[in-house]
Amino acid sequence: DLTRNWHLDYRPYLDLRTRDVISQDFSLVRDLHCWEARFSGRYYGGNWEYYFRIFIKAHPEVEYKHGRVL
Repeated sequence: DLTRNWHLDYRPYLDLRTRDVISQDFSLVRDLHCWEARFSGRYYGGNWEYYFRIFIKAHPEVEYKHGRVL
């Protein structure tokens, strides 16, 4: 965790035989008391994908999201 309210997750995927990075995933999450905001990204095959979502924790169906689902 970066701070009490921020969390960062990063995962590179490697080909151990060739030692190449195949893809990279990351997510950045911010706790906003009764809300949560999440930004996720993936680099794969030369392309970036992203996804942003903000929602009410007690009612996750109340949300705003944008991007492609990862």
